[in-house]
Amino acid sequence: MEREYADLVNEAAHVTYGAVTRRMYTRTLWTLRALYESDLYWIERIPTCFTTLRHTWLMDTVTEIAGKEDCDQWLNDQYDEENFRHPEKTPARMAEIASLSRNWTFSPSEKAWAMSSNSSMRRKGRSKQ
Repeated sequence: MEREYADLVNEAAHVTYGAVTRRMYTRTLWTLRALYESDLYWIERIPTCFTTLRHTWLMDTVTEIAGKEDCDQWLNDQYDEENFRHPEKTPARMAEIASLSRNWTFSPSEKAWAMSSNSSMRRKGRSKQ
């Protein structure tokens, strides 16, 4: 397995473009290798979201869509047919929602996170847009 891992890492220069993508590629390989080495059966595990959603309308809907022969095209067709209009999306209601959004209050932990994000961005010489 070590040789296969080394081969995949060496291919990074040929299958990726740019340093950021190359780092993400090699990091993904490293993570997959760590998972494989720590638990040989990790790939067979069922994600908790599937267990949680089992026997719900959401999982039934997702399963039904995924079972369609051309599900990507079906989803694109559904999107193209959507007009995104709703009777409650009146200009007055949208203005009300916008005013509520401007007056949104944050919890102390959210404020602390925002402040730490801003300060770390400033330290790196970037400004938040």
